Amino acid sequence: MRRARREGMGLTSSTRSRLVIIGLCVVLMGAAVVLVGEGVRESRRTEVATAPVAEAARGSELVGEVAAFRSGELAQAFAAAPVPARSTRPLRTYYTRRAFPGAPPFIPHPVEDDRDFGRACLQCHETGGYAPRFQAFTPVTPHPDLVNCRQCHEPVRTTATFAAGNAFRPAAPPPLDQAALPGAPPPVPHGLQLRENCLACHGGPAAPPEIRVDHPERVNCRQCHVLVQSSTEWER
Repeated sequence: MRRARREGMGLTSSTRSRLVIIGLCVVLMGAAVVLVGEGVRESRRTEVATAPVAEAARGSELVGEVAAFRSGELAQAFAAAPVPARSTRPLRTYYTRRAFPGAPPFIPHPVEDDRDFGRACLQCHETGGYAPRFQAFTPVTPHPDLVNCRQCHEPVRTTATFAAGNAFRPAAPPPLDQAALPGAPPPVPHGLQLRENCLACHGGPAAPPEIRVDHPERVNCRQCHVLVQSSTEWER
């Protein structure tokens, strides 16, 4: 024991420095292994947590309904908003502003050709409200995240037929009141592409009276209302 102690006490300063450096390297390598392992585990947790969301985004329309839940406060305002009879927009007007059922509505008022990527449009159409200039309530867009509004919505530039001999007649609008039983919730008679926020058309004072709901505060619409299932892909 005494000999070993004497040998240990006889280590030179350079040897001790090397041992200290080696010890520090071992500690740092151990810490690096722990950190890398934690990072790998965390990434795996993230992949597992986001996998169902990614699958739903690819194959389900339910992801798009998040807009309806985000407008919960707007729904409460809709429920309390007065609806003057002279300011309502009938369903007939709603349909005449579309080339066919489901088409994007045209812009029925003058606009500036500045291509402002929706910022000007969203000032009125993001949350709605009364427009004194037009003496009417502003319709709410169901997809305010798509800011290039003029990609689909354009003002009327002419009332003439765009081609001589055009005999195009759009399909009839989907029939309403298709409830399975008296008092049952009616199904959704149209597709939901770009119309995932039901309240944009069915809630608030700008909604046509024929399709305006009396319970806009219940934002989980598809809990009761389901899409109409048809065996045919398209029919007139």
